[in-house]
Amino acid sequence: MAVLLLGQFSPLFTSLPELTVFLVAILSGLDSGEEIGIGTILGQPFMASSLSYGLVGFSAFFGHVLGKRKSYLEVDRSLILPYILITVFFPLPALPAVIGFRHVFGFVFLAIFALYIWTMYERRQADMIGHAELPYFCRVLSRSHRVMASVQLAFSVALLYYGSEGLVSAVDLVARELGLSPFGVALIVIPAATAIPETASALIWGYRGRDTLSLGSLVGEKVLYSTFYPGLAMLVTS
Repeated sequence: MAVLLLGQFSPLFTSLPELTVFLVAILSGLDSGEEIGIGTILGQPFMASSLSYGLVGFSAFFGHVLGKRKSYLEVDRSLILPYILITVFFPLPALPAVIGFRHVFGFVFLAIFALYIWTMYERRQADMIGHAELPYFCRVLSRSHRVMASVQLAFSVALLYYGSEGLVSAVDLVARELGLSPFGVALIVIPAATAIPETASALIWGYRGRDTLSLGSLVGEKVLYSTFYPGLAMLVTS
C-alpha cells in the first residue's frame, strides 16, 4: 500500500494563496474582512470536489490517449482514511455556532489535523515524485543556485501578498457595488483563483499516471479545509 505522504503534505504549500488571502482579509481593516476570509475557507473544498476532480479526470483521459499512462485511473486504498476524516469533520465547524465553545473547537480541530499528519507519517511507504527540477531563476540566470532560489522565493512571496491584497479589495468593491454579500462573493470568486496551484499539481500528476498522488493532493487539501483552516478561523475570527 503506497501511503501518499507527499500528497498529504503538498496541500500545506499549494494552499498558501488561500492562507494569504485569509490573513490579508482578516487583517485588512475592512468591515467585510471577516466575511471574505471565512468565504475563502469554506468555498475552497467545493471547488476541489467539483471542478478540480473533473479536470483531473480529463487529464488522465488525455494522458492515456497520448500514451503517457497505461490505464485511465487507478487509486490506492491509502486514500480511504482521509476520505473518512473528511466525511466526519467537514460538517462539524458549524457546531460552535450552535453550542458555543469556539476556541475549544479551534484547538481540537488543529489537534485532529496534527494527529492525522502523524498517522499518515507512521503508515508511510512514500510515493516519490522523482528528480526535482531546478527553480526557474536558477535555470535562466548563471548564479549560485541557493541565491537564485532565495531570490525567486522572496519575489514569489511579495507577488502573493500584493495579489492577495488586490483580490480582497476587488471582492469588497464588487460586493458593495452590486449590493451582494461579501461572504457570498468570496465563497465563489476567491476559490476559483486560489485553487490553481493544487489543481495544476493534480493535473500534472494525473497526466503522468500518478493517480494516487494526483487525487491524494486534492483529498489532502479537503482534509486541510475540514480541520486545520476551520480551527485557525475559529481562533482568529468571531
